[in-house]
This record gives sequence, C-alpha cells and structure tokens, in this order.
Amino acid sequence: MRTSVLSRSLSLPPSLLRLRLLHPPQRPRPIAPRAPRVALPSLRGLSCSRSTLRTLSALWHLQLIHLRLVYSYADFQISNGTGGGAQTQANAVFVDPFNGIDLSTVDDDTVEIMNTMREAAESAETDDFDPQIDAASGTEADALQVGKIKNKVLKLTGEVQVLNTKIAKAQATGDDTSDLESDLADEQQKLTTNIATNTDNAGKTSQGVA
Repeated sequence: MRTSVLSRSLSLPPSLLRLRLLHPPQRPRPIAPRAPRVALPSLRGLSCSRSTLRTLSALWHLQLIHLRLVYSYADFQISNGTGGGAQTQANAVFVDPFNGIDLSTVDDDTVEIMNTMREAAESAETDDFDPQIDAASGTEADALQVGKIKNKVLKLTGEVQVLNTKIAKAQATGDDTSDLESDLADEQQKLTTNIATNTDNAGKTSQGVA
C-alpha cells in the first residue's frame, strides 16, 4: 500500500515539514468539479507536539485547496443565470477555500493555479464576451453584458486574492511590498466598481460564454 502524505509527513522534523508546506512535491492537476469525496485521516490520537499538529493540519488544508481549485474556465465561471450575487459567487471560487489559512503559508503552485484561473477569466472577457456582444443585439446583447460584468467580478476577485497572497508571503520574508500594495489598491477599486454594477443588474438575465 502506498504511504499516505500524512504518514510520510509525520516522520519529518518540523523544519522539513515547513518546507513541505511551502513546496509540495507534486504540481496539482486540475480535476472535475464533482470529484468523489476522499476519506481524510484524523489527527486525533497522534502522539506529537501541538506545533507539529498545527503544521500538519495546515498542510492537509492546503492539499484540500488544491482539490477545489480548477483550471478549466467552464468549471468555475459564474456568468450564467441572473445578475447580482457575483461577489459571493466569486468569493466561493477564489477566497472561501482559504478561510482559516495564513496566506503567507500558501505555496507558489497554488498561487500559480489561481493566476491561471484569473487569466482564463480575462481571456473569456476579451476573446469571447467582447466579440459576442459586438455581434449581438437586443436582449441577447444585454444578457451578455450582464454576464461580462459578473465575469469581471470573478476576474478581479482572483487578482485581488493573488495580490493579497503575494503581499502576505513577501511580508513574511521581509521583502518590500509597496509595488504590490499599489497594484492591490488599483485592482480593489476596479472590483468595487464592478460589484456595484453587478448589484444594479440584480435579477436581469445573465449569459455566459462557456
């Protein structure tokens, strides 16, 4: 039987556990959104220090985040349906998976996955929404415009979360964050504007492109 990640991690000293947390051994693969549930081993009853248990718990939580993040835009887009609620939907994709996690401990692979997802949403806007809106008219054009705004909220939420994570990681290592914080202020303002527009669109038909 293949030794589990948890079992292997228990044999490592705390310093290597920290490295394992920041640099997982394998790059996560995108999965279907309805992947089967995995039975997770319990940490209860393990004979190790509280600090080690906290480290293992954080490591396991990050592994679960990898399972929830996906590459395919069609799997996480939020534009179909109706306007309104985009902030909650976008947070469910990019923010909620990190509840209870210190962003400074998020590994670089996870940041790269989030950035790839953000880029997919940006490509959907420029490569799909814009030309389809130009070619459409009437109610179809209106629905696509509502969907485009929801997609902007998704894209910008991803960007803000990536920047927040980069800032936390940089602060943890004592690096300058002034440029990142300037970028964050700009992106947050754009996000706030599009959230307000989406709120005004509440109840209107929203059409996606995936």
